[in-house]
Amino acid sequence: MLKSLNLNWMLGLQELGIKSIQEEEGYERRGNLCLTHGTIIRQDSGATARGMLKKFGISVIHGHTHRLGSTFKTDLRGMVGAWENGCLCDLKLVKMWGKELADWQSGFSVIYFTDHRFQVDQIPIISKTILYGGQTWNTSP
Repeated sequence: MLKSLNLNWMLGLQELGIKSIQEEEGYERRGNLCLTHGTIIRQDSGATARGMLKKFGISVIHGHTHRLGSTFKTDLRGMVGAWENGCLCDLKLVKMWGKELADWQSGFSVIYFTDHRFQVDQIPIISKTILYGGQTWNTSP
C-alpha cells in the first residue's frame, strides 16, 4: 500500500503516540478494560453498553451507537462496567440520515489507568460546551 494512503500515517498517529486498532483484531484489551468499536446496537442509551458487557464478559468501552451511556454490574468477579462513547460529529448533518431525530449525543470519554484499575469519565458536549475538571471550553471555531 502507498504510504500516502495509510490512514495512520496521514493522521500522524505514531508521532502523537496513538495506537489504532486494526479491523482484523476488532478490539484491544488494556488490563481489565476492552476497547472496541462495537458490533451491536440497542434502542436506549446504556442498553447497548449492557449488551456489550454481556458479549465480552469484562468491562468494555465502545463507540458504534454515537450515544453516551453507561451500565454497571456486580457479580463474583467484582464490579464491571460498560460505556457508550458518544460521537464528535456535527449533529446538524445527521438530519441527512433520515426523517427522524437521531438519538445521538456529542461527547467523548477520558480513561485513567493505574497499575490495578481504570476509571472512565464521560464528557458530554452540550450546546458546543465542555465542562470538565471545573473548567469550561467552547468547542465552536
